Amino acid sequence: MNIGHRFTAPRRCVCLGFTLVEVIVVMGVVGILVGLLLPAVQAAREAARRCNCSQQLAQVGLAIHNYHSAHDQLPNYGDGSKGAATNWWSAHTDSNGWRLSYLVGLTPFMEQQGLWEKIHQSGTPSFAAGSPAAGFPGKAADYKWPVMGPTPDQAYFGPWATEIPTLRCPSDPEVSSTLGLTNYAACLGDSSVWTMRGHHIMWMPGDDQTPAGDAVNGPPNGSDGTPNLASWASQSRAAQRGVFVTHHRQRFDDVTDGLSNTIMGGEIITRDSGASLTNKPNLAKPPFSLRDDPTSCSSMAFTGVGAQGLVSSIVGPSPRRGYCWADFHAAATGFHTILPPGGGSCMGQAVGETGVFTAHSNHQGGAHVLMCDGAVVFMTQSIEHSQDSGHGMVYLGGQREQAAKSKSPFGLWGALGTRASGESVVEQLNW
Repeated sequence: MNIGHRFTAPRRCVCLGFTLVEVIVVMGVVGILVGLLLPAVQAAREAARRCNCSQQLAQVGLAIHNYHSAHDQLPNYGDGSKGAATNWWSAHTDSNGWRLSYLVGLTPFMEQQGLWEKIHQSGTPSFAAGSPAAGFPGKAADYKWPVMGPTPDQAYFGPWATEIPTLRCPSDPEVSSTLGLTNYAACLGDSSVWTMRGHHIMWMPGDDQTPAGDAVNGPPNGSDGTPNLASWASQSRAAQRGVFVTHHRQRFDDVTDGLSNTIMGGEIITRDSGASLTNKPNLAKPPFSLRDDPTSCSSMAFTGVGAQGLVSSIVGPSPRRGYCWADFHAAATGFHTILPPGGGSCMGQAVGETGVFTAHSNHQGGAHVLMCDGAVVFMTQSIEHSQDSGHGMVYLGGQREQAAKSKSPFGLWGALGTRASGESVVEQLNW
């Protein structure tokens, strides 16, 4: 038998892979997906930061309520002690010049008992990191700080340079190498007139600093040159209609418009940009043009704040929003319900001058505010605020809508900032 040989055809080699066209298509699809995913991730991160910011502002509100329970009053806006110097607008090392913000008294109620003890004690040098005693202008290395510290612009004093995490919104990336920043400010009402003066001043009989009796720098003086303190208090009572009043004791009982209808605090940003703080050196002191038409604040060109209004002993900070958590200056820890959230802020020649200071945040569309009942509400920029020109602030001697005890000229936003003006708030705020 012949055995035949079976021949089989050789197997063809099949090579697996992608063509160039397929690779390009896949890369294009991946690029599109990544492009769609990144905004979603960023939005999710901002939502988390915004939630964290709201919770921290709620902690400040809880601290205020605990302070009120312990002391039967709100923390003072413009608190402290008086030393040999008689003015509160300059830097002092022998006292804090009644310049402490409402946040200083809250430190023991925000789990900062150690920081409070450093502020409250005397005799122990407390120099900020990076500021050796030898560099402190005109002071010996064994210099002892006074009780409750110097004025808050003294960055050599350790507590004033301390950054408190509870006071910083995660959406605000600003950092400071000098003073501790804050994103949470006190609501000062719907009028900035007399914000920096308050119910009393630091001039005393016989002081060389006694002001001239004119309408710009102060009220008329008595025959002995002593300022008419009753006039200062009357001015403050007429114009300062917020929960916090400069140099005056306030309680929740004073909020007759309702705790759930009255703003107690809110967010500010710390950058000194045109959207945050406008400095206009040619404004009068105080700038009456702002009193009668606050919308002029929004139209001012940003001129740069530099270090105007700050004395040479300050180590570097500029008068920007939230620049020092311990300072009661409205530029640092206050805002008004005049321009809407994000509407811009402006001031006169120096950080201590009257101005319009507005709630602001890095969150899209608005800013968080803290109500007197402890609720935190996200207030949008579109809130009704009557921002048309012609609406002026309330002040002593004002006429029509600017008269004392009148309803707020600035709509719902202004009404939420007043504590006892008799407005009825029917809108649902917690949305």
